[in-house]
Amino acid sequence: MDTKKDKIRENLMLCLLAVSPILIGYFFNVMLFIPVIGNIWLYAAPFTVLYFWGWVGTVFQSKFKSLWKSVLIGNLLGILSFLIFVILGTSGAEGRIVYILSIFSQMFTLPLGFITMWIAVLKEGVFDLEEASMSAMILAQAAGLILMVGAFTIGSIVAGKKKA
Repeated sequence: MDTKKDKIRENLMLCLLAVSPILIGYFFNVMLFIPVIGNIWLYAAPFTVLYFWGWVGTVFQSKFKSLWKSVLIGNLLGILSFLIFVILGTSGAEGRIVYILSIFSQMFTLPLGFITMWIAVLKEGVFDLEEASMSAMILAQAAGLILMVGAFTIGSIVAGKKKA
């Protein structure tokens, strides 16, 4: 009986860890409005989130044992949110639901904005992602997703080498 409860707890923990970048992205957005702390967090968040996501990669690797399986399952929500963002961004659809889904889909990589916004600067010469075109936004989201998958993969590789 305890083993079934332990498996349920373990799977629940993995689900919470998989959703955590979206929750972190939401709290990151809220913290940006706090004076002083928001400015510090803007620069510290990308590195903190990437380190955390690498650690999550070690947890998934210890559960699934296969590098590809752990990376795919761990980043599935990020990949899906990126696809939602691309579909909504290129469809030209408007409305409240589309706007909410678009914001939700960006939360996975939102704390990496300090690093990924440079794509818009290089591509279009704008220093604010609100002024950037949709193609620059998609590129910034793709760069954020690549960084997240990379950190996760490095964490998974490190965990796999420790076990071997």
